[in-house]
Amino acid sequence: MKKLAIGLLTLALVTFFAGSALGAVDTAKFAEIKTITQQMHALKIQLIDKQAEAGLIGQEKASAMKQHAEQRQNKIEQELDNGQFKGFGKHQGHHADQQPATESTPPKPSAN
Repeated sequence: MKKLAIGLLTLALVTFFAGSALGAVDTAKFAEIKTITQQMHALKIQLIDKQAEAGLIGQEKASAMKQHAEQRQNKIEQELDNGQFKGFGKHQGHHADQQPATESTPPKPSAN
């Protein structure tokens, strides 16, 4: 009976510690992800500036886009600093909890 109890206790401890080790966050990988997201952010800002220079978007819209990109980058960095990364997708990021816009855009005409 003692052997069974010791065996079960050993199994429980091994399972607990193995689960903790496997679920550990690799902080070095998060640092790499943070560096890459910072590079992506810098490229987004450059792209917005080039679009404004080319006249594709106005300065007001460019400013709003850069402000939004800056807010999103700050949130991503904050998540990474907390050992989390929720991704970039609409349903995974900060847009998932927002209400849909009240203005509706007209449907695009079909190419038929």
